[in-house]
Amino acid sequence: MKRLTLLIASIWLLLATGCQNASTEKAASYESVAAADGASAVDAAEIAADSVKLVKTGALQLQVADVDRVTRELTQLTQTLGGRLFHQELTYQTLNRREVKLSEDSLLLVEALEPQALLSVRIPAQNLDAFLFGATDKSLYPLSRSLDIDDQSLRYLENVLKVRNRTETLNNGSSKGLSKNGRVAMGDEAIDQTLANRQIDADVRYSVVNLQLKQHPIIRKETVANTDISAYRLPAGKRFAMALGEGGRVFADVLFALLHLWVFILIGVGILMLYRFRKAKRRSGFSNPTP
Repeated sequence: MKRLTLLIASIWLLLATGCQNASTEKAASYESVAAADGASAVDAAEIAADSVKLVKTGALQLQVADVDRVTRELTQLTQTLGGRLFHQELTYQTLNRREVKLSEDSLLLVEALEPQALLSVRIPAQNLDAFLFGATDKSLYPLSRSLDIDDQSLRYLENVLKVRNRTETLNNGSSKGLSKNGRVAMGDEAIDQTLANRQIDADVRYSVVNLQLKQHPIIRKETVANTDISAYRLPAGKRFAMALGEGGRVFADVLFALLHLWVFILIGVGILMLYRFRKAKRRSGFSNPTP
């Protein structure tokens, strides 16, 4: 019985020692990973406290009563919550169009338009829900709403460790075997990864929200000038007087053209008279035959 008790106590002591050593090794390993800081010398406590990098992206499609008014209100809401507007686009899509003639020089233009607006804003992550609910409240009703959360923690930690590795390689003389271009390329990669982490930090602090605003079609009426040049004509009385004058001018032109041909006219008259004379003589010969 004493041997069995001693054996159990020995096994328990061995397991306790192994668990303690495993916990110590795990903590040491975690501290070594967390101590990787890149170019900004981030310590282990800072990485452990800010190791989760969640990038949130929202999208809203809203039906609104007035696109222009709601666009201004959303811009003001963005500024109130500490965000910024990065893109704004307002369009009026033509659904149908018709032109009604009012007079010779004017038309009534009737168009069916569908107003739409596209917005892209960046909102502090802590105010994202307030912005989404506030934007929805300014609409008639939401058409769609989505929120995507992308965990960039591993990518961030990967960049930190790679930057630390490259920095140590360049500083402790391990890169002597590399060429100058190789060291420059290694340094450039460290810079790119540092900038990528800064971009991740910015995306974590400020969430991107893309909004599409739609308004029911509207009818717009406008009096415009008639661009059909053929529709512009003079009054009938004036056109009649101009036609008479134009006819006299054409007659004069023809007369003057004939006067230029007086020689040919005389020759033609002579030929005609000769032909008639010979014809008359031939008739007289047939009517008075010789005995």
